[in-house]
Amino acid sequence: MNPEYPIAHFNLGLVYQKKGLINEAITEYKTAIKLKPFYPKAYNNLGLMYSEKGQIDKAIEKIQEAIKQEPNHPEMQNNLGTMYFKKGLFEESIKVYKKAFKLNPSSLLKNSTNSDYTDKRLDFTD
Repeated sequence: MNPEYPIAHFNLGLVYQKKGLINEAITEYKTAIKLKPFYPKAYNNLGLMYSEKGQIDKAIEKIQEAIKQEPNHPEMQNNLGTMYFKKGLFEESIKVYKKAFKLNPSSLLKNSTNSDYTDKRLDFTD
């Protein structure tokens, strides 16, 4: 693997992520971002890895950076909504989920079946 290719580090991060090797995935996503600062998917995945470690504030920061770089990506918006939800910021979560829903109505389907969200689900169609 050429150490100067950000996509190689991103893909290795994906492999580590799938295997549950969170720290290794974080290292690879950080390297990909260092080599290619405009890399919204790497920021998004880095945020998800911080979430796996319970570092929700860091997760929010990284996913916000991903959205800053690619504002109309429904999955990233959905991920940010999930982070706000985990932090107990329900109003912010609702706003972001609504934006994700407007970008892609199917983007919230996975949350509608998640028992963690059952008591907080709202009508996102307004």
